[in-house]
Amino acid sequence: MKLLLVLNGESYRSGNQMSRYRGTKNYIERQFLACKSHVKLINVIKDKYNIDTDLIIHSYKLNETDDNNLINYYKNHNINIISVTFLPSICENEKKFLNLTYDKINEHLFRYDGCLLIRIDLYLKEFYIQNFVFDDKIRFPHIDLNHTINITKKFPVCHVFIYYPKKYFHVIENKIVYNSTHEIYENLITQNIHNSEIDFCINTIHLCTTDCQSNPLYCQIGRKYVANYYFNENTFYLYDKELNQLVFNKELTYKKWEEYSNHGEDVLLSTICN
Repeated sequence: MKLLLVLNGESYRSGNQMSRYRGTKNYIERQFLACKSHVKLINVIKDKYNIDTDLIIHSYKLNETDDNNLINYYKNHNINIISVTFLPSICENEKKFLNLTYDKINEHLFRYDGCLLIRIDLYLKEFYIQNFVFDDKIRFPHIDLNHTINITKKFPVCHVFIYYPKKYFHVIENKIVYNSTHEIYENLITQNIHNSEIDFCINTIHLCTTDCQSNPLYCQIGRKYVANYYFNENTFYLYDKELNQLVFNKELTYKKWEEYSNHGEDVLLSTICN
């Protein structure tokens, strides 16, 4: 079996949410910390599932030296890169960029048993790496707290990484997931993908940006790192898969957060990102 890993988005970032800053401050140290976590995920998948991984990089050009160093980081860790694209200029919006990413994926998808898209500026936390699931469900990180202030049965999602099993490659091949960001879950539902075939890495709800709130799965390495999770009435909801709804449970939410916590990572990320 073989996995296609697609690292996409802006590398070497060094600015907060909605910024376009790249290549400033300790940007190399930050990016390579993220790269290190990507390599660790690939190795864990091999060790746990005996699945090999090929890599696509679909990003934006920074400069020849840094772009080559990014490629060489993965090559030097024995990662098989099958395609590299550095777009010369920023796309007009995120959906346009994602569509181009899916176009590139469609050139190679038929060779693989699963496809995992991850933003290249993400440091993947140990909790995510050790709990990665390779199965037949489309999987998102979590429900997006920022878009879920009014608790409904609509589930805007965090889409910084997405796993597609081979069973559902047609949603990429037939462009069903094109032009989708936070609303991708609902778009899949409207295309007759049953909610039982879609899952989340965790059932707690979180903000997508780690300069506003700590996230148990990842850190956006270019941004200031917030180590603490803040609680309020909107954060005490858990996604109940059987009921297909969010359920208020303050005690269990606290317990879940204790399971996620890794103070060693918090210290490391606070030191490098702040």
